[in-house]
Amino acid sequence: MIAEISEQDATGAVARCYAEIRARLDVPLVNLIWRHLAAIGELEACWQRVDADLPAITVQAEALNAAARTMIGRLPGQAPIALSEIATRIVWSYERGNSLNLATVRRLLGYPDVELAGSLPKTTSGLPPVPRFSDLDDELRSAIDLLGAVGPAGQTGIRPTLWVHLAGDPSLVQAAKLLPPVLSSALFREAHQGLTARPARRVEVNGLSDAAQTTLQSFSLRISEMLLIGLYMAPHAPHPPRSNS
Repeated sequence: MIAEISEQDATGAVARCYAEIRARLDVPLVNLIWRHLAAIGELEACWQRVDADLPAITVQAEALNAAARTMIGRLPGQAPIALSEIATRIVWSYERGNSLNLATVRRLLGYPDVELAGSLPKTTSGLPPVPRFSDLDDELRSAIDLLGAVGPAGQTGIRPTLWVHLAGDPSLVQAAKLLPPVLSSALFREAHQGLTARPARRVEVNGLSDAAQTTLQSFSLRISEMLLIGLYMAPHAPHPPRSNS
C-alpha cells in the first residue's frame, strides 16, 4: 500500500499542518490523501493552495456531495448493514471528509466546478482512533483488503481508511459480505464514472510536481468510490445533522 505519515507519527511542520487541516476543514481526523502527501514531501505546498481557496472548495464539496447522492440514489435498494452509533458517526465523518477532499483534488487538478446546491454533515466528535492495519487480526485484514480490491478504484493501491476505522465494529464484517457485489456492479461503476469523469479541457495546473499530480489522480478515483459507498451505507442510520458551511 502507499506510504503515509500517520497522525500519531507526525512531528514538526507535518504535525502543525495536520492541526491546521483538522481545524480549517472542521474534521476530527486527517484523511489519507494528506497523510500520503506528507510522505512524498508535497503536503505543505498543496495545503497552502487549498487553504487559500477554502471557501470555494467548501461550496464545491457541497455540490459534489449532492451529485453523489443523486448518483447513488439510482442503485437498487441498500444492503441491510446495521451501523452502530459509533460506526454511524465514523461514516458521517468520512462523508464530510471525502466530499471536501474530492473538491480539493478537483481544484488542485484544475477540474471545472460542479454547479449544484448541497450541504455537508456537521463535524462529529468522540470517534475512536484509527487502528494500525498491521495490528488487526487476519479476518479483519482480509475483509478490508477485499473491500478495497473489488471496486472501481481497486487498482490504485490506496487502502481506504474508512474500512480500517470500522475494524472495531461488527459492521465491517457485514460490509465485507454484502458490499462487494455492489462495488463491482455496473451501476456502481457508472455512478463512479459520473463522479470522476475527466473534462476534455481543464485549467492549467501550476506549481504541482508530477508526483503530486499522479497522486491526486489516483486519489480522485478512490475518494469518489468511498464517498459513494459511504452514502450507500448511510441510509440505514438516522439522517445526520447537516449544515451549509
